[in-house]
Amino acid sequence: VTIFAGSMSERTKLFPLQLAAIISAAVIFPVYGHWVWGGLFLEQNTWLASMGFIDFAGATVVHTTAGFIALAGLIVVGKRNKMKNGRSNIPVAVMGVFILWLAWFGFNGGSILAFNDKVGLILLNTNLAAASGMLGALAMNVLLSRNGGYLISIFNGVLGGLVAITAASYYLEPLSALLIGLFSGMIVDLSSYLLDKTGIDDAVGAVPVHLFGGMAGTLLLPFFMKAELLHTGDRLSQFLV
Repeated sequence: VTIFAGSMSERTKLFPLQLAAIISAAVIFPVYGHWVWGGLFLEQNTWLASMGFIDFAGATVVHTTAGFIALAGLIVVGKRNKMKNGRSNIPVAVMGVFILWLAWFGFNGGSILAFNDKVGLILLNTNLAAASGMLGALAMNVLLSRNGGYLISIFNGVLGGLVAITAASYYLEPLSALLIGLFSGMIVDLSSYLLDKTGIDDAVGAVPVHLFGGMAGTLLLPFFMKAELLHTGDRLSQFLV
């Protein structure tokens, strides 16, 4: 809920935002969450899980789903009435990114539901993807000749790398985590650029980070994960699921 609420900052009233929160929390997230994770709560076969779908800690269940809600909301509410000479508070934004980066260790590390020898690898993969996500976003910033805005690219790249690795941190070796973070950071920055070009005003970059970062991590995972951990017979069928 905080993902799409943040994207529509400065132009939404409290009551419709509460309605959106109730509908998403009561209908959208439980339905999709059940398709993927329902078997973790009760012993049951659930739709996507039974086909072999992989989302370790919520890149699609949490992030992509919220990113789609954010995009729909942004299309409906339109742009902000921006003040002339308005300025961002960069130090506070940096602090927010680092708080999220630190908290992601709990988000990914805790999703294994046990404290065992895999936790260290999960945390290492999470950290590497965040760092390489930043590098990927900066590289795309240069390739697109954006002539500035590199701090926003850094923020989005770090968070995009974190979102992407959320699907995969259990299944990867460190080098694969680096590559997924790098590619996801590039995709996030490119999508941010395209979003600006289409005139969609996303206050916190939620759509590039969560929607495109989540999709990138989920779709790249089958090609980088260890073959013995595939839930289906081969990488192509894993990708199609």
